[in-house]
Amino acid sequence: MMERPPLFRKTFWQTERPRNFCFLIRPTAKEFIEFCQTLDKMMSENINRKFFQGEVPEKQETTREDGKVVITTKGTIALLKEWLLKNWHPKDPVAFESGFLVFKEVRDLRNPQAHKLIDDVFDQKYLAEQRTLLTRVYDVMHALRFILGSHPRVKSQVKDDEGPEKGEIFIY
Repeated sequence: MMERPPLFRKTFWQTERPRNFCFLIRPTAKEFIEFCQTLDKMMSENINRKFFQGEVPEKQETTREDGKVVITTKGTIALLKEWLLKNWHPKDPVAFESGFLVFKEVRDLRNPQAHKLIDDVFDQKYLAEQRTLLTRVYDVMHALRFILGSHPRVKSQVKDDEGPEKGEIFIY
């Protein structure tokens, strides 16, 4: 409706859910990390760079201590944050920042597995951690949907009382 490519390359609510995106059958460190890896792929890695249409620069320059300039590609989370701040003014900047901390938290939770072996420890705490994380992610995604839904081209076409947009979701 915004006349641009979709923000996410793939949506999962109308298609088959990824294998590891489920409640933990066995609350172990390994299953929790696999869940976090899947969640990160559904969130950060799923953001479509084409959505930004060059409105925010994809590269950034930083100067090292030795004076050399290093050019790096911005991550999708940084692009989304920068694009939102360019096009929308949050009433509560602290809440806005905490929303992006959730994206970064999911990214950090998936990374330990990448560089070391993790003992497959069984602990009920992983069930609570998964539930808390899912609740926080849902709140961020719901807020993001609200922000994008306030776009002038979208406002008139979206009904607040339809489907998952209504905010009714059960997290065990």
